[in-house]
Amino acid sequence: MSDYSAQGKENLDVMHMSVNYNQKIFNFLNYEVTSDTKILDFGAGFGEFCNRFDGNNIKAVEVDEKMHKFILCPSFCSLDEINNELDMIYSSNVLEHIKDDKEIVNKFYQHLGKGGSVRVFLPAKMSLFSKMDEVVGHYRRYERESLIALFEETGFKVNYCYYFDSLGFFSSWVYNKINQTGVVDKRSIVFYDKFLFPISVLMDKIGFKHVVGRNLLLEAHK
Repeated sequence: MSDYSAQGKENLDVMHMSVNYNQKIFNFLNYEVTSDTKILDFGAGFGEFCNRFDGNNIKAVEVDEKMHKFILCPSFCSLDEINNELDMIYSSNVLEHIKDDKEIVNKFYQHLGKGGSVRVFLPAKMSLFSKMDEVVGHYRRYERESLIALFEETGFKVNYCYYFDSLGFFSSWVYNKINQTGVVDKRSIVFYDKFLFPISVLMDKIGFKHVVGRNLLLEAHK
């Protein structure tokens, strides 16, 4: 993974204050998951999402071993430590930190059983790439077409790929013009999550998710 500064880590930690935003991501990850589904959280951080899967057969991979004390399920430092066939692998805001993302997608494919699925949530649009992306260690933001191609070239069949947080695309563009320090303002995050993100959810529902967004979500199967 790419290196990032202490400020970058603080920026990533601030995003956990986005309560509504994170709940929508979890809804995407948890959709139609049962207690028997064998799941892997790739890049679990301190367990923002894997700790919500109560009673599920879930494991986590997190390269930062210091984070493992916060993760409630069995946790590992590498995909290579996972040796069983999985039903689902999910990853939220991780692949953009990895230089060779295709290698990881290949490993996803290898670790899934037949018919297994992968769900990823990623930052969208290189036109939004800013100092903040550099600070948190992003190699890239993703375009919809290239993201689909990345998974199809690996052997996956893509079920869908949509934009997420359409209003966030415009707010991020404006924010990047105003604030070029790469430092995320906590008050702005909380304000957006509480007052503007619900509007963005409505925009996504009426069709903007097919056009533009701050993030991309993709589901594919083996």
